[in-house]
Amino acid sequence: MKKFLLSCSLALGLSANAQNVVFQDGFEDYTNFSITNVGSWTLRDIDLKTTYGITSGGAPVVFANSGVAKSFQVFNASATIPASTAGFTPRTGNKSLACFNADSAPWNDDWLITPRVGIPGSGTSSVSFWAKAANALYGLEKFQVFVSTTGTQVADFTSISPVIVTVADTTWREFTYDLSAYEGQQIYIGIRCTSDDQFALSIDDFRVTSSVAPTTAPSCVLSVLPANGSTGVNPTPATALNSGLFLSWAASSYATSYDVYLDTNANPTTLVGNFIGTGFAPASSLAPNTTYYWKVVPKNAIGEASTCTIYSFTTGATPPPPITYCTNGSIYPSAALVPSTCNGTTAVNSPTDAWAGEYSNVTVVAGRTYKFETIGQPSYFITIANGTTGVASGTGTVTYTATTSGTLRFYSHVNTACGTAMTNHVRRVTCMGTLAVTDVEKSSLSVYPNPFTDVLKISDVKGVKSVSVNDISGREVKSLAPSAELNLSNLKAGLYIVNLKMEDGSVKTFKAIKK
Repeated sequence: MKKFLLSCSLALGLSANAQNVVFQDGFEDYTNFSITNVGSWTLRDIDLKTTYGITSGGAPVVFANSGVAKSFQVFNASATIPASTAGFTPRTGNKSLACFNADSAPWNDDWLITPRVGIPGSGTSSVSFWAKAANALYGLEKFQVFVSTTGTQVADFTSISPVIVTVADTTWREFTYDLSAYEGQQIYIGIRCTSDDQFALSIDDFRVTSSVAPTTAPSCVLSVLPANGSTGVNPTPATALNSGLFLSWAASSYATSYDVYLDTNANPTTLVGNFIGTGFAPASSLAPNTTYYWKVVPKNAIGEASTCTIYSFTTGATPPPPITYCTNGSIYPSAALVPSTCNGTTAVNSPTDAWAGEYSNVTVVAGRTYKFETIGQPSYFITIANGTTGVASGTGTVTYTATTSGTLRFYSHVNTACGTAMTNHVRRVTCMGTLAVTDVEKSSLSVYPNPFTDVLKISDVKGVKSVSVNDISGREVKSLAPSAELNLSNLKAGLYIVNLKMEDGSVKTFKAIKK
C-alpha cells in the first residue's frame, strides 16, 4: 500500500505543471483481442504460460486468444460473448490493454514496451498511465516500470519504479513517473507485469508529457512495418482471429496524430485516415500480388511533417479464411466419450438429445487420428479444443490427430458465430487409426534447453529439411541447415520463434528464450 501511495503523490506533484503531450495512446485503433501487431508497441511474453480466461455464471466468456500464452492483449469488454462488464470496463473509449495472469507457477513475466519516444532536452517530462485490477476478489496485481535507451530486449531495461501492487478493487488509478534523467534522449518505456496468481492487470490512457511546448511541426517517422520493400505481405487485414496485414510506425515526438496515405501510385495521394495511435489494419483486403506505396505524416498544433519517406510493400496471394474456434457452452453428457476400438468404423456417440452450444469430453490417445461428426445436423460448426484452446475446427466432419493422450472437448454450434440454437443432434467420434512411425516421431520433436544461452538443441533432426529463426515481430533473423545443435550466439537476449521445416512440407514451430 505504501508503494501505491508514493506513486500517487508523485502524480499529484507533476500534474501541477502545464503539460504538453509528447506521445499518447488509448489503444482504440488496434484490433480487438490482438496479442501481436499492436501498432509499434512491443509485447514480450517471457513466462510462455497459458493464461486464465473469464467465466460468467459458470460458462466461459468467449473472445479470441482466450487462455493462450500471451503478454498483454487489446481488450474490448463489449465485444466478448457475452459482454464483459465490471472489472474489464475501459477507463475511456472501448478498449484497454489486459495482462491475464498465468494459470500456474511460475507466474507472470510479461512486458508492454512503447515505441521509441524522444524526450525534450529541457523542461519537466514524465510518463503516466492508468491501471487497475480486473477483479476485486483477487486484486493485488503487480507491475514495475522500466526505461531503455538502447532497444526493446528485456536485458536493455533499467527500473525507474519499485514493484507496484494494485489495490484490491476495480478502480482506475493514475501512475506517473519522472523522466528528467532522460532529457534529450530517445527512450523506450516498459511496463512489466509480475502478478502471481491474481487475475488480470488492465492498462489504459498511456501518455508521455513535457512542460516544454512544441515550437515546430513533428519530424517524420523513422521506421515502419511492413519493412520497406517487403514482399509476400498478407493482403487480408488483421483481425482478432487473423494475424494479417497491420500497418504500423515508430512514434514521432510531439506528434498528436498521423495522416496515412496508401495506394498503388509511386507517390500515394489516397488519405486512408488520421490516426491517434501508431498503427491500424486496413478496412478491407488489398489486391493480391500488387505493389502498394504508403507514407505517414505526423501532425500537431504547429503543423505537419514535410517530405516524409514513401515506403512500399508487395502483397502475396490471398490466404484462406481464418480459423474460427467456438469454445462457449456447458458440458453434456458428463461422462466422457471413449472411442476405444481404433478400426475406422466403430463409433462412440453422445445421447440423442445433445444440444448445440454444448460440448462432450472425448478421451484420446497420442498418435491416433479421430473423426468428429454432428449426426442429424451435418451443417453444424465443430470445434475440437484442448481445454478452451481450439486445435481444430470445421463444418460437418473434422479429423484431428492427438499429439498427447488425455481429454479433448468436442463443441458443436449452429454456425461459425458460435450460435447456440437448441436443436438436438448426436455428437459422434470415431477412432480412424494410428499415425505412421515417422509421424509419431515428428509429433515428439522438441527444442531444448529453454531458456538457452548460445546453443539450442533439436531432439531429433531426422526429417528436418531446414531451420529458420524469427524474432517476436516475425522478422527472420537466422536461416540454418538442420543440425542437432544450433549456434545462436550472435542473437540478442529475448524471445524467438524457431521453425523446423520438415521434408514432407509441414512446419513445426517452437518458442525459445535466449538468456
